[in-house]
Amino acid sequence: MKRFLAILLLLCVALGALSGCKRKKYKPVESTAEEARVILTLSANGRSYDVKYELYRALFLTYKSEIDGGDASVWTGEKKDDFINEINKRIISEAAKIFAVFELCERLGIDLYTDEVEDEIYDMIRVSVEGGSWGENTYLGFDGDYEAYLDSLKSMYHNYSTSVLLMRYQIGRRLLDSHYIGGGTADDGAGKITDGAIEYDRETVLDFYSSHGASLILTTFVSEQISYTPRELAEDIRLDVIEAAKSGVSRVRAVMIGRGSPTEEAELESGRLVSRYSLSREYEELGKTAAELSAGEVGEIVETVSAEDGRRYYIIYKMEKSEEFFEENYATVVLVYLCDAVGEAISMAASTLKEGATFSEAYANIIHSEVHI
Repeated sequence: MKRFLAILLLLCVALGALSGCKRKKYKPVESTAEEARVILTLSANGRSYDVKYELYRALFLTYKSEIDGGDASVWTGEKKDDFINEINKRIISEAAKIFAVFELCERLGIDLYTDEVEDEIYDMIRVSVEGGSWGENTYLGFDGDYEAYLDSLKSMYHNYSTSVLLMRYQIGRRLLDSHYIGGGTADDGAGKITDGAIEYDRETVLDFYSSHGASLILTTFVSEQISYTPRELAEDIRLDVIEAAKSGVSRVRAVMIGRGSPTEEAELESGRLVSRYSLSREYEELGKTAAELSAGEVGEIVETVSAEDGRRYYIIYKMEKSEEFFEENYATVVLVYLCDAVGEAISMAASTLKEGATFSEAYANIIHSEVHI
């Protein structure tokens, strides 16, 4: 028996499958034939990416209430086609953002299907099931109960396959960061402090900081975990911030500290720099809203989804940008500039994919009022 196991181990090494041998405890769950149907194809640069029903379903259920306002009858009503067209635009947009990362990785020759990537995905699943740390995040897990983990995916409208797709997407985002941004190095005297593929100098960063697309803001938010009516509470706080803004930024800070969940103390003092594009969906949404404001204005409520506490409802106050902030926070400005550049590249790739979107014949079989998991 020992000899057999030794031979098996040698075979694993010889075939380059040692990593595969360790991925046995939490086995993949096959999608059903219905889930695996291709509903939509996104195309760009001679490549195509299939949106299967399982992903279409997850995106539909995620944004359904946002589109129908909680009135499920619209999916069978006279104007159902209008609602279906509206949610399809959202689904295509969100799917394109996911596959844009795959497209950029393809262009750069980054392989998201290596043994190393598969090992990382398995470890992400393991930590999600058993608990522990992954990157900067800590997960409580499900005491090793794999079925409970799979049930938790279902409660978020996902199955095993879509969850793995999103994990592969996350890894792709990180690898794009590594390529374009690199890691921190010493300032070379010209203002370059990272060693990624994006070339820049201090003047380039200053031009970005001074542009309409970069905004300095103060924020606070209400999450659905701390209120039964988070949007209503956020709207109430927003009115207080609008009133406080008449007295200046100090009064705005005081209101944000006293109400909602303000950002870190340092950010409330000096402000948070955001841009129209970002590697963080949350920052991107804040940046796009802030770009449309003038200094001293308070924006409309920005709704985002956080892995920590679900939906968040942000209140934004736009500050005046200063030379002092640029000088004292130069490394931060560089990072925002780089993230904006990568985010814009992803956005452009997503736009191209959306232009090449086509529904399959299987799409005609979907009855939107009956979509469920």
